[in-house]
Amino acid sequence: MDASDAKKLAAEMKGKVIGGWTVGDSINNGKSAVVLHATRGTEVAALKVFDRELVEKYGRETQSQRVARERELVGKTHEHLVKIFDAGEDTAYNVFFVAMQLLPWANLADVIEEVPRDKIHPLIRQVASAAHFLEGNGLAHRDIKPQNIVVSPDFAQAVLLDLGVLGPIGNIGAITDHGAQKIFIGTLQYSAPEFLFRDEEDTPDGWRSVTFYQLGAVLHDLIMRRPLFVDSQQPFGNLVRAVERTKPLVEALDVPRDLLQLCRNCLVKDPVERRALVSWESFARYPASDDDQSAALRRIRERRATAAGTAARMVVVNGKALNAFRSFLDGALRDVADRNELPSRSVDVNADENGLLARVAFLASADDGLAVSVVVYFDVSITNIEDDILRIRVASKLVRAWKEAASERPAEARFRLLFHGVRDDAAITAALAGELIIAVDEAGEALEESIPLAENEKWLAARRASGG
Repeated sequence: MDASDAKKLAAEMKGKVIGGWTVGDSINNGKSAVVLHATRGTEVAALKVFDRELVEKYGRETQSQRVARERELVGKTHEHLVKIFDAGEDTAYNVFFVAMQLLPWANLADVIEEVPRDKIHPLIRQVASAAHFLEGNGLAHRDIKPQNIVVSPDFAQAVLLDLGVLGPIGNIGAITDHGAQKIFIGTLQYSAPEFLFRDEEDTPDGWRSVTFYQLGAVLHDLIMRRPLFVDSQQPFGNLVRAVERTKPLVEALDVPRDLLQLCRNCLVKDPVERRALVSWESFARYPASDDDQSAALRRIRERRATAAGTAARMVVVNGKALNAFRSFLDGALRDVADRNELPSRSVDVNADENGLLARVAFLASADDGLAVSVVVYFDVSITNIEDDILRIRVASKLVRAWKEAASERPAEARFRLLFHGVRDDAAITAALAGELIIAVDEAGEALEESIPLAENEKWLAARRASGG
């Protein structure tokens, strides 16, 4: 529906009573409908009246089923999803309609550059909660994008709109597909690759993957303050190719790294990998604060300042790098320890049958204020080479003597997930730093008088003397 057709339909409807709603002035219009101010007694609503050409294009039964999907939400409310008051067909004027909550707020696409950085997470969390609510009711939105979201003037509230292509999970083909032909419905620019090519699974997991991608696309626009794939709009084939192949740049110095990583993970092309990286909890979780890490680091420095003497920095000769990430990991671990003035340590990064295993051992030393040694292990594997996706797991243990620190890989049960997602060296470095700082802090708190320091001190002295 172009602007001229929308204007004609709005003028035709004004003053009419559609489904019991008295129609007023036009509010706006989209590709398939006009939205009009309407009243029913004391109720006020935004009345969406669909273009009659939709019936000609898709058939009356299909349009009726789509409207029925929205009518199923009458009485089912969520604070961040537009409320549906009524929906149906007015045969007198031969139009389908939906009456919904009137929200005189700005469209997110129009104010995306004005959104404060500290509002990005609350807004995407709210939109995700609305999408999760729909999934709980067996429905997939399928067209989440900035244009279908409104925000309050203070940017504290977001509401997801436009349920026109809402689909029943597990039976979506019944209202969108025609025989063996699958028709794309939605917005290509914000479509997941599998949805664009109609390769999606019509299951809760399949549509959750699509939803996560679209939420990631909105998050991209909030972070980058520009539309996804804006430079690939023309010709049409460029946009298709971008959706299918291009990894969007997601970077900003004034946005928490957790949000940057969430966005990258959402925009992974493979839907199965995407689900492995993202969950509903990913949106609800607040971006990590460095308060705990800073406090731990402060305690480490205080203990070292009061310890007798100043320990020489242990240097471990690098072995031959097995691959680019091995080299990065080794350098990052050393840099983190040096930059944060952590105690003397041994750093080893080696390959084994499972990938890479990095070991950082902080040895008990009176000079460093550590009465017990601690070893931190990082297990690294590449789960998707094409999308550069890494999985890093971590395990740590306190040990009584340096020989224990030289032990092999800990039992699998000891490991927990530290990082899983598209490679982000800054985020990985921050995660490594957090683990090392907390581990050293815990070792410093474990003041066990029975720990035999002599053996550790002897070993440390030998290492320092040899330069290794």
